[in-house]
Parts: sequence; C-alpha cells; structure tokens
Amino acid sequence: LSWRQSLGADWYHSGFEDDELAFGENRFDLSYARRIGSALALGVTGKLLTRGTDLDGSTVRQGRGTGLDVGFLALPLERLHVGLVAQDLLGTRLKYSNGTFVRTYRPGS
Repeated sequence: LSWRQSLGADWYHSGFEDDELAFGENRFDLSYARRIGSALALGVTGKLLTRGTDLDGSTVRQGRGTGLDVGFLALPLERLHVGLVAQDLLGTRLKYSNGTFVRTYRPGS
C-alpha cells in the first residue's frame, strides 16, 4: 500500500485421501501491517479455517471457524530485530455441522 503499510493474503491447503478416508483443511488469511515510527511495526491477520473428514464417500464431519493473529517487530539496534507473535489470540473457534465447537490455541515461546 505504501512504504509504511502492507496488505497480504494467502491460502493454505493440507489433507490426504485414500480409498476409504479423506481429510482436508483450508485456511484463508488476510493480513495488514503498519510501521509505527522508525523502530516498531505491528501486524494483524484474520483467518478463516475450514476442515472436513469423509469416510467411504460420506461426510463424517465438516467445520468452519475464524481466528486472529497479532505480531510486533521492534528494531532497537541497526542489526537487531526482535519479534513477538500471538497466534490464535482469541482462540480459533471451529463450529462443526453436528453443532459441536472446538477452540484451538497455539502457545509460543
């Protein structure tokens, strides 16, 4: 967008399929980042996650949910960059077609 702001999008797919069992997961991300001053940057990513499991050609489970990631990047010295990321900040909550909910968190260190 400019030298102080960025916008990004991506799609990630993983899964497998054999004669009996199939699993698939898709994640769509939309990100925005902004440089704040000369030594700090902030980024936010919203994500949409879908999952599905099929057994013998029949859908066993399908779910959909949203999540939020936040990151900071500090540049305290010319050759030193320090980053901090909070993934699944509010918990990525998946709602499955059978009415159950699953909440995921990804702690980091």
